[in-house]
Amino acid sequence: MTSSSRLPKHTWTKEEEAGLVECLVELVNAGGWRSDNGTFRPGYLNQLPRMMAFKIPGCNIHASTIDSRIKLMKRMFHALAEMRGPNCSDFGWNDEKKCIVAEKEVFDDWSHPAAKGLLNKSFVHYDELSYVFGKDRATGGRAESFADIASNDPPGYDAFTADVPDTDCNDPTPYTESKSLLNIEQVV
Repeated sequence: MTSSSRLPKHTWTKEEEAGLVECLVELVNAGGWRSDNGTFRPGYLNQLPRMMAFKIPGCNIHASTIDSRIKLMKRMFHALAEMRGPNCSDFGWNDEKKCIVAEKEVFDDWSHPAAKGLLNKSFVHYDELSYVFGKDRATGGRAESFADIASNDPPGYDAFTADVPDTDCNDPTPYTESKSLLNIEQVV
């Protein structure tokens, strides 16, 4: 008989996700946990499960699960931040609904591995994650945009769907990680 060391897939609730974002903001505010370049220092993943358990009684999310969620949030945040940046003037931002707005054709023509499914989708924690991840971007002559990075991927590779299954966000089933994609909701 073999046993797997993998943890069962965690289904994130809106409360857990909001708690994680709050904990990340608290780590940044506490000082000493974020490096000058915006990345977190070693040991921060040991703090987050304890902080979340304190914030949400009964929450028992493992550090590896939290790390995966942070990586997904970071990828999506940087995709949105680039669309809002000066190199993507055809995109707009609806601050009330926290979503990217653009013509579908413009969005589809823009090649971005982490942007699939983000058009007109609410990203409720954008402002907080801007504070958390905002400095975690390269600038200057040697910096690569997400489009540049995508050119390093093998042909046919879709980084976004490699980690998150493609789902219909209008499906009325209960909130799950695969359905919500970080509290991203269809904006009408």
